[in-house]
Amino acid sequence: MPTETNYSDDGERVELVITGDIHVDQVIEAIREINALPGFNQLKYQLVDYSDAKNLEGSQAGSDEIVLLDKQAAKLNPNMRIAIVAPTDIAFGSARYWELSLGEAPIETMVFRDRKSAEEWLYR
Repeated sequence: MPTETNYSDDGERVELVITGDIHVDQVIEAIREINALPGFNQLKYQLVDYSDAKNLEGSQAGSDEIVLLDKQAAKLNPNMRIAIVAPTDIAFGSARYWELSLGEAPIETMVFRDRKSAEEWLYR
C-alpha cells in the first residue's frame, strides 16, 4: 500500500507516510479518511512524509483538490499544524505549491527536506 496512516494513542497526532509509486488520488483518499475521523477537531499535529515516495503521478486538478480538502479541514480544526517532509526537488516543489495555495487558511504549515527538521518544528 503506498499510503500508511498512523495515529497516536492520545488522538493528537496523525502521520501519513507515502511510499513507492503513488497517484495523487491515493493521497486524496488518505486525506479524506483523516478528515473524517470522529476526533478530527482534536488533532494538533499532522506529519506527511514523502521520504520513501518514488514516483508521484497526478494532475493539477488532483493537487487543487488536496488544497480544497485542507482548506475545509482548516475550518474544522484551525489549531492543527501540518508538516510535510519532501526531500526530492519535485516533491518539495509540489508541497510548496500546496502550502502557498492554502493562502490565509488558519492552520500553520511548513515544508521540510528531512523528517528530523519537520518533527522539531511540528512538536515544538
